Amino acid sequence: MFEKLGPSLYDFLRRNGYKGFPLEYVRLFARQMLEAVAYLHSIDLCHTDLKPENILAAGMDYVKAEETHASLGRRVPSNAGIRVIDFGSATFADQYHSSVVSTRHYRAPEIVLGLGWSYPCDIWSIGCILVELVTGDALYQTHDNVEHLAMMERTLGKIPTSMVRDAHGDTRKYFHKERHTLLWPDKAKNTRSVRAVSNLNSVSSMLRKRGDPVLSQHPHIMNTLSDFVERMLDYRPHKRISAVEALNHPFFQVEIPLAKDFVNIVPVDYKNIDKMRVLHASVAAASIAEAGEAQTTQAEGGRRGGDHHTRGDGNTTTTANTTTTTTGVDGGVVAEIMVTGGLANGTAATTAATKGGNTRKRERREKEEEEEEDHHRGHDEDDGNQLCSATAADAQGKAERDKDKGVLQTEGAEEERAEDDGRGSSPKRRRTLRRAGQENHPE
Repeated sequence: MFEKLGPSLYDFLRRNGYKGFPLEYVRLFARQMLEAVAYLHSIDLCHTDLKPENILAAGMDYVKAEETHASLGRRVPSNAGIRVIDFGSATFADQYHSSVVSTRHYRAPEIVLGLGWSYPCDIWSIGCILVELVTGDALYQTHDNVEHLAMMERTLGKIPTSMVRDAHGDTRKYFHKERHTLLWPDKAKNTRSVRAVSNLNSVSSMLRKRGDPVLSQHPHIMNTLSDFVERMLDYRPHKRISAVEALNHPFFQVEIPLAKDFVNIVPVDYKNIDKMRVLHASVAAASIAEAGEAQTTQAEGGRRGGDHHTRGDGNTTTTANTTTTTTGVDGGVVAEIMVTGGLANGTAATTAATKGGNTRKRERREKEEEEEEDHHRGHDEDDGNQLCSATAADAQGKAERDKDKGVLQTEGAEEERAEDDGRGSSPKRRRTLRRAGQENHPE
C-alpha cells in the first residue's frame, strides 16, 4: 500500500500549455531526482526509464499564479516534493541488460549506437528532463535513430569519432565509413525530419530563450545552469557527471531570484526539501527475491562524520546525516531516503545490509522457536502425571459423547428428510442450511 500521489510533472507541463517551471522549482526537482538516482546507483540499480511521466508530485494540491511571464506556466505543485516511480525496467548491475532501454526522447547516445549502457544513461535522462522542465518542450522529439543522432549533433556538437567507430553494425550505416561523420540530411526520411532538426539550437540557447526570464537577466545563473545540464549530456558515458558529483555542482549554491508572480505562492519549506522517496511498485528486487521474503533494513547516519554500514557484499559505505530504508512489498520495493544535508554536501546515499538483515532475522526466528519448544516441553513434563490419571475418565466421557452424538445425528436426519419432503430442497435452501450448520457447529 503506497501513499496517494499527485499528477506527474508532465501533467503540469501539459496543463500549463507546455511552458516551463520557474527555475527555483526546477532546481528543487533536480536535487530530489539526483538524490533518488544516487541512492539507486549506490545499490547497483539503474532505473533506465526516467521521464517526466514517472516523476509525480507528492500531493494532489497545486497553486496558480495570477499572471506570469509568457515563458512560464501558471500552475505549480503546492508541495515541491516529488516521487520517482515505475521501476518496471530497473536493472541491477549483474542482471541481463537489454540492448534497448529508456523512452526514446530520453535515451542516451550509447544506447542508440549499441555500445551498451550502465548508470550514466540515467544521468543523460535527467539532463533531458531538466531541459524540458525549463523550456516546456521535450529536447529530442523523435522516433527515428538517425534523426535522433542528428538532433544530438545539432544541440551538442559532433558525436565523438571513437563512439562512431565502436558503434553497432546496425547504426554504423548512418555514418560515413571513412570520415565517421553522420550522413545527414542524406539519411533523412523526409523534409519534415530535416526541418525538425534545423529548428533546434544549442542547449544553452534554448534554455536562455525559452526558460525562466531570470536566465536572460542574470548571465552567471545562465552559465551555471548550462554547464550543469551539458555535463549531464556529455556524449561519453565515462566522462558524464555522476549523480553524487552533480549534487555538488554550483547550480545548487547559486542564488536564484523568483519571478514576482511566484514569490507569494512558493511553499514555506521550498529551500529545505528534506525528504525524498523512491516508490518501486513492480520490479522484483533480486537480493530480496533470493532471500525468499520481504526484508526491511535501516541505516542511520551519525551526527559527526557519519556511521559505517556493511553491505551484503562486504563493502562498507559511509553516511552523513542520512537515513535510508528499503522495504520489500509483494516482490517490489519501497525505498525511502530521508535527507538532512548529507547528499547535498556530496555524501553518497547509504546502502542497507539486506543479506546481513536476512541472517539476523533468521537467527532470531530460530531462537524464538527453540525457546517456545523448550517452554512446551516443560509443561508436558509437569502435566504428565495429570494426563495419565485422566486417561480413563476421558475415554469414558468420549464414549458417552459419541453415543449422544449418534442419537442426535439420527434425529436430525429424520427431521431434515421430513422437512424436505414437505418443501423441497432447492440449491438456495441447501446453501442456507449449510451456513446455519457452520454457525452452530464451527470447525
